[in-house]
Amino acid sequence: MSEWQDINTAPKNKAVIVTDGSLVGEACNIEYVDGPSGWYWADGRDPMSERVTHWMPLPSPPSHT
Repeated sequence: MSEWQDINTAPKNKAVIVTDGSLVGEACNIEYVDGPSGWYWADGRDPMSERVTHWMPLPSPPSHT
């Protein structure tokens, strides 16, 4: 697993793990042409807190051997 990284280095339009210091979850920083861009929970819940501070890549899925 990677270390936490500053949110300013997070990729756009790609699911990652994020935290605001209290909540941790899978989210995506979506940039819309017409609409509110920002961090959204990957499961489609409401937009995430504006206080997102750190991110890390999603782990690789387990191998089936």
